[in-house]
Amino acid sequence: MKKLSIITLLILISFLLSTFLFSTKNQAGAQELPPGPVIPIASITLDGNPSDWSNIDTVYIDAGGDDYTDYTGADIKSFKFAQDSDFVYIMADFYDGVPNEDLGQAESFAYQFHFSSINPTGLPEPIHIDDLGVIYNGVEWDITYLSLVAPGVVSGSLIGSSVAVDSVIELKVPKDKLPGTSAFCLQMGTGMGIDGVLGDITEWRILSFEIKTLHEKAADLAKQLANHPEAYLWGGKGWDYNLAQFVPVANILSSYTYWNPTLFGLDTGIGVDCSGLITWAFNRAFDAFTPAIDNFVKYVNANGLHRNEQSSPITETDILPGDAMFFDWGSFDEETQTWDGIKDGYIDHTAMYVGESGEFDVVNAANKLDGIITNLKNNYKLVPGFVSFRRIHEGDVAMEIITGSPVDLTVTDPDGFTITLDTIIDSDEEYIREIPNTLYYLEMERGADGNPIDRVYSPLVKNGNYIIEVLPITGTSLAETYSLEFQAGGQIVVLAENVPISEIPSDGYGITVEESGAITTFIPVLIDIKPGSYPNSINLGSNGVVPVAIFGSATLDVHQIDPTTIKLANALSKLKGNGQSMANYSDVNEDGFIDIVIHIITDVLQLTSTDVDAELDGFLLDGRKIKGSDSIRVVSQ
Repeated sequence: MKKLSIITLLILISFLLSTFLFSTKNQAGAQELPPGPVIPIASITLDGNPSDWSNIDTVYIDAGGDDYTDYTGADIKSFKFAQDSDFVYIMADFYDGVPNEDLGQAESFAYQFHFSSINPTGLPEPIHIDDLGVIYNGVEWDITYLSLVAPGVVSGSLIGSSVAVDSVIELKVPKDKLPGTSAFCLQMGTGMGIDGVLGDITEWRILSFEIKTLHEKAADLAKQLANHPEAYLWGGKGWDYNLAQFVPVANILSSYTYWNPTLFGLDTGIGVDCSGLITWAFNRAFDAFTPAIDNFVKYVNANGLHRNEQSSPITETDILPGDAMFFDWGSFDEETQTWDGIKDGYIDHTAMYVGESGEFDVVNAANKLDGIITNLKNNYKLVPGFVSFRRIHEGDVAMEIITGSPVDLTVTDPDGFTITLDTIIDSDEEYIREIPNTLYYLEMERGADGNPIDRVYSPLVKNGNYIIEVLPITGTSLAETYSLEFQAGGQIVVLAENVPISEIPSDGYGITVEESGAITTFIPVLIDIKPGSYPNSINLGSNGVVPVAIFGSATLDVHQIDPTTIKLANALSKLKGNGQSMANYSDVNEDGFIDIVIHIITDVLQLTSTDVDAELDGFLLDGRKIKGSDSIRVVSQ
């Protein structure tokens, strides 16, 4: 008789939340478990074939070689989970081949799947299990179970379940037979027919999972803020600057610490604004301890939420809890504090559909006067400013610039759009710091040094030159340090790391994104084509030269420039008879720093009559690239 064995596994894992399944104290001293993980939505066919699981993450990988039987399919390898509107699906894979064909014979191998609403964390090994449940410290852990003792032969108390066995085992469990939050246990061991008694456990894992979708969980959170007139906070996104988390409901309704952009400092407040309701609900449900830019919702204002990078259009007939409604009120008059009601294509407001909830199905962080209110979708869709229904999905950020130090950022993209700390769109609905659909500025979280982390990000990467200026916060010591990095296309370029404030480049940092996706750096330089004249007129038919000044600064010694490498509009500088560049050094702009003036051959300039600026590039003696540009006017020959 083969030695009795059982491999028991209690599973719930979220690939993003498993680290945080412990209690945390909120500011009020209460304890609350972070939201449970999310099982992905997928279409699964129960056939014992793993092909339809290929795009689903593995939630648990077990060690190999730890089974105690001679039967194949006894050594668990991994588990995956999925769900649709009606069922939870589990797939078990094995190290030692397909599940044993002798299932159902006396003293042969059997499988049991157990669910329970109780999660007794910290259970030791071994622990005794029989068909009546788990016995721990003399207390029975009551469970609902399913027993597979032969291919297609299923018994147990889990009504409506199905199992398929082929290269893997697949289990389908009706959601309505499970509690909203469940612990999951898979038992494997020898069995005596259908009523087999299982032996001692060889393995034990305990984790929790929640079968609700992320959108349902977000809707549940939003409903807990419903009808709280005190809970509107202009600029509030639910992220606590000191606790470094999207806070529990109790904190939203009592007080939390946030970075107040109008004060440029910390403040405390109650509530969230309209986009903050959606940002907080989804990000708390998805990963409470991860800042917005790395979380589910990354665009933390209504117009950003409406973009395809953060949501998808749906019809009203497809609407589900957690979906959003969007509104365009027109232009806002700061003086009269009113909207003109003429749609201008910019989304000003959003609210969350939460499903039928008695007398309401929409939760709306309306404004400072009304707070967070409720209403019906059928009423809101008739409001003149209503635009669309959309489903929130994980945000897509293509480019990001990060500094976590006592500095602020000014970023100019290849099309000349510039965003700064003061780039603010007037609105009484929410605090908006963006160039619509182009650049977004976020200053929400605290860095390791206690200073706010500044992030400029975009849903797209543009080909061309980005100029990044670093500006020290008023009162910052010159001895303090800063760091800076640029991220795009899976590449991270570190531009500065623990650099003293005193060494901030006068003209910032330069990044070039090539059409191939390659990213290179350069030193931005300030230039003046035809110094002392404006407009900078260039006659392409001239046989002369065009003088160009490159200005020196506290961080640029122009003597370190190699004049022979300088090009303007791809035209080289004129050389002397000895092969040296025609360059001279003087303080052209009288700022106390020496500048260099280089002469470019006019008739080789690669310009057209429609060009309005010209780019200069070249190299320092140490090989670092420099770039600059200035306006021009091309005149007739």
